[in-house]
Amino acid sequence: MTLLAFFVLAWHFGESINASLFIGCLAAVSSTVIVMKLLQERDETRTPHGGTALAILIFQDIAIVPMILITPLLAGHAGDMSNALPLPLPRCLVSGLKFIAATEDTEQTNHVIIIGFGFNGRNVAKAARVADIPYVIVEMNPEIVETERAKGEPIFYGDAIHDAVLEHANIKAARVVVVVISDAAASRRIVATAHGLNPTAHMIARTRYLAEVEPLYRVGANEVIPEEFETSVEIFTRVLMEYLIPDDQIKQFVSEVRANGYQMFRQDPRFSWRSMSSKRRHLC
Repeated sequence: MTLLAFFVLAWHFGESINASLFIGCLAAVSSTVIVMKLLQERDETRTPHGGTALAILIFQDIAIVPMILITPLLAGHAGDMSNALPLPLPRCLVSGLKFIAATEDTEQTNHVIIIGFGFNGRNVAKAARVADIPYVIVEMNPEIVETERAKGEPIFYGDAIHDAVLEHANIKAARVVVVVISDAAASRRIVATAHGLNPTAHMIARTRYLAEVEPLYRVGANEVIPEEFETSVEIFTRVLMEYLIPDDQIKQFVSEVRANGYQMFRQDPRFSWRSMSSKRRHLC
C-alpha cells in the first residue's frame, strides 16, 4: 500500500512512470539496520511488536528481489502492465502503466543520434529532417516516445547512459551524437559511454552553465554549447547590430569568441583583452 500511495503521489506531481515506481519502492522499504538498532537499544527485539517489526523487515528485504527483477520493465521491454493489476485504478493511471514495447535495432548508418527530445532535440530533428540527414532519437519519457512514434518519428525509449541503448541506436555506425538533456551528470556519462563505443563520432553536448563545459570536454565531447554564454553572444550581437557593424564582421567576431572557448566571458587568464581591443578598433 505504501508503494502504491507514493507511486500515485509522484505521478500526480508530474514524475515519469519509472521515476514514480522507483519512488514508491524506495518509500516502501525501511532500513533493516536502523530499525534493528533501535529495537536493540530499547531491548524490544523479543517483544511481540519487535517480532512483528522483524518479520516485516525480512519481508521487505525479500521484496527487494522482485524490485530488481522489475527493472527491465522500466527499460521498455514489457507490454501492458495495467492488465496485470486487479485494482480499480483511474484511467489516466492505467494508461500510464502501458510501457513501450521493444523496437528493432536501427540499421541506419552515418546518422545522427539525438539524446533527449525536448525543445532543442525537436529542433535538431526538424533540421535533420529538412536536410534529409538520417537520425534516431533516444528519449526517457515513455509518453513522448509513444506520441512521437505514432507520428512517424524514429524514436525509442531508453536511458542512453547504458551501452545497450546506444548500441540499439547503432552507435558504432553513427556520425554525430547530440546530447540535449538537462541533467549534467547524465550528460557526462552519456558522452563518455558514446565516446567509448565510437571514438570517431562527433560528440555535441548542450549544457546550461560554465562549470559543466570542461568536464564534458574531458569525457570526449568535441563541442559543448553552453546556454548562458550563447545568450550573452546573442545579446552582444544585437548590440553590435545597433551600432551598424557589418554582418560579416559580426559573424567573424562571434566565431572567434566561440573558437576561443568563450574566454571573453569566462575571465580566463589566457584571454588577451589587448587582442579584443584591437578587434574592437577593427570593427569600429
